[in-house]
Amino acid sequence: MGNEIKAKTTKEKIYNFFEQPESLIAKFFQFFIFLLIISSVIIVVIEFFYINLFEKYKIQIEIANYFILAIFTIEYLLRILTTSKKIKFFFKPFNLIDFFAIFPNYLELFLQFFLPTNAIRILRLIRIFRFLRLLKYKNFFKRIFCYQNTILQFIINIIIFLIIFKGIIWILESHKWWISNANLGELFT
Repeated sequence: MGNEIKAKTTKEKIYNFFEQPESLIAKFFQFFIFLLIISSVIIVVIEFFYINLFEKYKIQIEIANYFILAIFTIEYLLRILTTSKKIKFFFKPFNLIDFFAIFPNYLELFLQFFLPTNAIRILRLIRIFRFLRLLKYKNFFKRIFCYQNTILQFIINIIIFLIIFKGIIWILESHKWWISNANLGELFT
């Protein structure tokens, strides 16, 4: 009788669903979030690099972005509400990335009533943090692409960082918010 297994509370079940997915549904949801992250990055790329395409499908792209934002927000809130150590949870690196992938969108929605849209456009650039959420899925990449025990396993984080950094600099340069000296621009290519 000493080996009784304590039944998990609903709160623990929800927390484990997101943080330690074991069931098929939880793993499917993680894959769904992974696809939303990729979609979100594609939306940012279209918005900043393919302006004509963005203008043509602006309404559909904005609806997709708000849908993704809603899912990310619900997931984040459920995770933070069901953890037992909220402060510790909030300051974990991946949870900070999640926060910074979500918060600027709400700040942008709020500020649009007080500032011109062009002044807050830079906040859209911060959505690139959503790309960093992919780092959470290292194990998924390892299983799919089988790069364990290779040099790629050790440099993938550096590659992702450099891609994001280059994208930020390119966007800043294209809007003339960065140093326009061509030699400096070539430094980061």
